[in-house]
Amino acid sequence: MTPELLQKLKAHYKDGFPNDSDTFVEHFFANMLHKIPVYITLPDNSIAAAGYIVKKQAMILGAKTIAYYLSAISVKNNLRGKGYGSKIIEKLFEKVQELKAPVCFLNPFDSKFYTKYGFENFTFCGTSKIIGGKDYIYKKKYSNLPPDIILEKLVKIQSDYSSKFNNHIVYDKAALKEKLNNELLDGAKLYIFYDFKKNIAAYAACKDNKIYHYAYNANCNIGDIESLKNYEYTDFSKKTIPYIQAKFFCKDYAKNIKVGSNYFPDQY
Repeated sequence: MTPELLQKLKAHYKDGFPNDSDTFVEHFFANMLHKIPVYITLPDNSIAAAGYIVKKQAMILGAKTIAYYLSAISVKNNLRGKGYGSKIIEKLFEKVQELKAPVCFLNPFDSKFYTKYGFENFTFCGTSKIIGGKDYIYKKKYSNLPPDIILEKLVKIQSDYSSKFNNHIVYDKAALKEKLNNELLDGAKLYIFYDFKKNIAAYAACKDNKIYHYAYNANCNIGDIESLKNYEYTDFSKKTIPYIQAKFFCKDYAKNIKVGSNYFPDQY
C-alpha cells in the first residue's frame, strides 16, 4: 500500500467514524498486515466507500473454520444515499468469496439494512450474559492492557467460556491481546472480577453503557449480567451487548460440517 493510499483511507475512516480517537485510528491503520482494504474510488481518485476484511479462526456450528470479519464499512458522508453502500458490500462479498471462506460476519449499525444482503442474526458464545452477584468482587479496572500474567489467565477464561458453545472466535494470547487493545484504545475500560478465593471469575471490556467483550470462568455460577451491577461499573444494569450478523456463502455448510471437525472448503 502506498503512503498516499494509506492517507486517503485514514481520511475516509475519520469521515465515517468521527467519534473514534486519533490514537485508535493510528492503531487501526498500523495493523494493516492483518486487514484487507476494499474500496471504491471516484474519477478524481478520492475514496467514496471502503471496508476492511479481517481473518479470524472460529468455531461455527461446532466445526473449526475460517471466518472473515467485515470491519469499518462506511460511505463518504456527502455520497450517502446514492448506492455506494450496496456497491461496497458487493465488493466485500466478491473478495470474501475469492478467499474461499464459508462465512463472514459484522457488527451491524442497522440490522434491517444488512438482512437484504443475506445476513442473518447470529451469536457467538450463545446469548447468555455475564453475572457475578454477591459471590464476586470487582477488583481491577484497566485503561491499558493488563500485565502478561493477567492476560494469560484471561486467555484461559476465554477458552473455558467459549468451549461451551458451537459458535465462537478462537482466541490465543496474541488474538485476545489485539482484541482487548482495540477496545481499550477506543475508550473502553477492562473490568476484572475475582471470587473470594482470589481467582479471576470474569472480565469485561465496557464503554458507553455497553459490554463489548467478556468471558467468565467455566467453574463460576454465572448466568446474567445484572448481578455485576452496584460495583464500580453500575451501567452493567443496562444489560446490553453488541450482537452480530453473519452471511453464509456455503449454502450447505450446516449439512456438510461435523461437530468437532475442521471445515476449510476448497470451494463452495
